Amino acid sequence: VVEAKDRLEKVVAQMEELTKQVTSTRSKAEEARQEAEKEINRGRLIRAVYEQSQAGKLKGVHGRLGDLGTIPKEYDVAVSTACGMLDAIVVDSTEDGQALIEFIRREDLGRATCICLEKIGHQASRMELTSDTPESAPRLVDLIKPAKPEYKVAFFFALQNTLVAEDLEQATRIGLQSRTRWRVVTLQGQLIDTSGTMSGGGNQVARGGMRAAACQYSPEEVKGLMEAYEKANSQLGAIRHERRALEEALQLTEKEIAEYDLREQKSTMDVQSLQKQLEAYDARLKTMKVPTLDNKDKSKLKELDKLINSRKDELEEIQEQHKSVEEEVRDLHNQIMNIGGEELRVAKAKVEEATKKCEDMRRNTKKALLDADNMVKNSKKAEASAQRAGEERAAAEKALAKLKKEHASLDDKAEVVLNSYNQLKEAMAEKDKLLGELKQKRDKIIHEASAAKSQEVDLVNEMEEKQRNLKEIYGRITFWGNKLQDARKEYKMLPLDFLAELRGAQAGAVAAETDAVVPAQAIGLEVARRAIGTDLGAAELDTVVRADCDARMLQLEANVKNLKPNLSSIQEFKRADTEHRSRLADYEVVHAQREESRHKLESLRQARLEEFMEGFSIIAMKLKEMYQMITLGGDAELELVDNLDPFSEGINFSVRPPKKSWKQ
Repeated sequence: VVEAKDRLEKVVAQMEELTKQVTSTRSKAEEARQEAEKEINRGRLIRAVYEQSQAGKLKGVHGRLGDLGTIPKEYDVAVSTACGMLDAIVVDSTEDGQALIEFIRREDLGRATCICLEKIGHQASRMELTSDTPESAPRLVDLIKPAKPEYKVAFFFALQNTLVAEDLEQATRIGLQSRTRWRVVTLQGQLIDTSGTMSGGGNQVARGGMRAAACQYSPEEVKGLMEAYEKANSQLGAIRHERRALEEALQLTEKEIAEYDLREQKSTMDVQSLQKQLEAYDARLKTMKVPTLDNKDKSKLKELDKLINSRKDELEEIQEQHKSVEEEVRDLHNQIMNIGGEELRVAKAKVEEATKKCEDMRRNTKKALLDADNMVKNSKKAEASAQRAGEERAAAEKALAKLKKEHASLDDKAEVVLNSYNQLKEAMAEKDKLLGELKQKRDKIIHEASAAKSQEVDLVNEMEEKQRNLKEIYGRITFWGNKLQDARKEYKMLPLDFLAELRGAQAGAVAAETDAVVPAQAIGLEVARRAIGTDLGAAELDTVVRADCDARMLQLEANVKNLKPNLSSIQEFKRADTEHRSRLADYEVVHAQREESRHKLESLRQARLEEFMEGFSIIAMKLKEMYQMITLGGDAELELVDNLDPFSEGINFSVRPPKKSWKQ
């Protein structure tokens, strides 16, 4: 019993350890299985690109954007709603993206969006916030943990400065009621854009765009984890079975020990009672006096001796029974002392075998009774079935006779049908030949369309490059125009009367130098003076020579060096200049504020244009895809009326249904 209890304690400890191991192994196996299922359930395009990249056939492909980073689970809905480019494929350069597009087109995998790290590298300088966010709301891009540092700029390109709010009320305060508008998304998937539009929410929200942790398992690892879980689970089952067996055996043994203890106590009490009776008989024997016997008593004594002799065998039998009881007590004592030994195990085995046989017999008996009932029911069903079969046979014979008549009539029509079949077969062969020719034409047209699409992509890229150059030129024109306006304002602020007086005082000195420099008339003094006040026309600009302007500037600089100022005028000028400088400082403060506001306005306009063009491109592509999918061959275009100013004239929407012309 002690050994069984020790073994039971060891089994319980081992079972607890195996339970922890099974729980840990099951969680890992479940996680690996779910990860493997997600990998299997990926889109055909993503899987094909991943396989080609792993095989080294596609260079510079990093994978799907949503798989290149992780985000805490509570922000899954927010990032899946706010980032529409999580399914975009990240590549190193334009050449890698072009190779990827060619592979997708060649394999007919559909459409894909590429993010070129080479083209968005300049946005790394914009990733750092220059000011605090309203209510200290975190940026969504800062909550993402990229697999590599260089992927963060790709996430910033897709999300920009999108903030995360706890609920719609906070998102409204941050996005619409602050001095600067922000793009805000809530944890429930409600999105407020900088334009003021609100989207998202509903019964079903976007989720699963990104993982909560970087957890990648190969098929071999998944299989190994599942095998480890099954092995640990089987070991746990065996341990549990052993524990139940030990507990049952221990309970049975303790019950038998209690029964043997009770029987030992009863036997001991019987022995003690007999010993007390014997002692009482001995005490009575000692107290008795031996009487003198008369003849009558002697005769009675002889009779008693005869009776004793006759009862001696009975006494010996009682003594033998007493000895057998003592031996049984000793055997019980020995059995109690040897409890848990081989005999107990044999006895238990016999008891279990007998119990099992009893249960088997009980089950067999019950099964036999059920089989008997089923046989009775089946016999009744068989009789009914036989009767129905007879009726059906008669009906079938009638139907067979009718069918034989119809078969005879159909034999006559079979020849006509066979001739029609042969004619249709020949016509079908001709149609198949025509179909083959049409398929060849279709393949040729598809090839030409693919080439045209590739050329379209190149032209679009070239057009975008030209538009960027045009924007840069317009920016330079604006910059130098502002410079010219500033110079005109500074010229108006000069003490012109004082300068005219100085020019008159130094007229002789200036005349002496005119032989060494180009005269003012050479560059058109009148034209120069008009240029100070207003813009020149195209004809007047053609008369201006760059070299003459440079010479005029040198002459003016030389005149400034040769000036001999009037000291009294200089004192007056200094006083006026001091006042001018004090006023100028105030002006510069206001001017700086105006310039800062203007720069902010220009940056906001530029950001608005870029974000609009980005969104417009996505909408145009999605519209084209949806219309082609809906109409099965049609086409649709969404174009800007004025590409230089998208907000001036609006957009044009054109559709071309299948086999029809374009319509607006």
